[in-house]
This record gives sequence, C-alpha cells and structure tokens, in this order.
Amino acid sequence: MKNLLEKLGFRRMDEMEHSIALRAQAYSFRFLAAALFLWSCWESWVVRSNGGALDQKPCLLLLAACFIQIGVQQLLTRRAVAGDEEYKAPSLLRMALPVLFFALLILFVGVSLVIGGR
Repeated sequence: MKNLLEKLGFRRMDEMEHSIALRAQAYSFRFLAAALFLWSCWESWVVRSNGGALDQKPCLLLLAACFIQIGVQQLLTRRAVAGDEEYKAPSLLRMALPVLFFALLILFVGVSLVIGGR
C-alpha cells in the first residue's frame, strides 16, 4: 500500500507543510462556523418576520461542528499529557460544564425567539 501511495505522488508532509495545512483547516472551520451562524440568524429572522416553520439544520450543524471540535481537542490534550506528572488535566466534569452551559444558553435563546415570535 505504501508503494502504491508513493507512486501516486503521496508523501509525508514536513513541518512547514503540516503547519500550513493546519492553518488552512482553522480558517476553513472559522468560515464554516460564521456561514452557519449567519444562516441560522437569517432563518430565525425570516421565521420571526414572516412566520412559518423554523429550519434547524444550520443551527444543529453549527452546534455539532463546535462540539466535535471542542471534544476532539480535549481528548487529544488528555492523551498527550496522560503520563506527565507536571501537567494535571482538568476533570471531565470541569470540562463538560461550560459546554453544557453554552448549549443550554443557546437552546434558551432559540426557544425564546421562537416562542416570542408567535
């Protein structure tokens, strides 16, 4: 398999290429989050002004993308410092509380916008 990939032109990235790829992924994630946020706001505004059913897909995609990014980052951080005695990773409960708080805050604001628009 390795020989096949090398024949097709695939190779391991060096540090500079890896850094560039990570920065590009970060910018694309920010663009995606901003686009989904604006789409969610637009959908909320249209429903509030014209009535009708709220399309929750952009909001759910935005929340899923953010939660996956936060979760994977925390998981990789915990794995990286698993044997290190100097660095103490925070407990899972301490990491989950802010995420849960913001999820409930977003849910409360969304429900109040939908109910307030009626």
